[in-house]
Amino acid sequence: MHKLSRVFLVFALLSSLSIAALAQRPAPAVDGYAVFSEMRANAPVGSCGCFWMSGAHGGFSLPMWRDFSVVIEAAGHHNSQIPNFNTGLSIFYDMGGLRMRVANHTRFQPFAQGLFSGVHGFDSYFPAPVGRFPTSYDSSFALTVGGGVDVNVSRHS
Repeated sequence: MHKLSRVFLVFALLSSLSIAALAQRPAPAVDGYAVFSEMRANAPVGSCGCFWMSGAHGGFSLPMWRDFSVVIEAAGHHNSQIPNFNTGLSIFYDMGGLRMRVANHTRFQPFAQGLFSGVHGFDSYFPAPVGRFPTSYDSSFALTVGGGVDVNVSRHS
């Protein structure tokens, strides 16, 4: 066999192995979730008149490129009576960001994500800087960084 033929044969075999390895990667999937959640909050600022807010959050993850996905999440929480205040508090946020999966061939798919956007509080009392009047609503920057594990409950996913 000629030397050039051997090089071509080795190249073709190695190329076919990389294609087979790519074919074994789990296919990216759109996933969604909706969850009841409790949020711990405090008022007034600087003290711990801590209280719980009931609510829910949900979101979608859309595959983008390789192990990266775009994530969209929204949530809302409410408490009708803040301790020691004559008012409640409602919070809503919608966030977006990136998720990175650690691809493997098991049922467990770990991921890390970072989301950011704004949070809007309303139906409450929000102090204002000197020279401005207090309002019943306010908005601020929000950021979450975290991760988790997706568990496939069926082989046919």
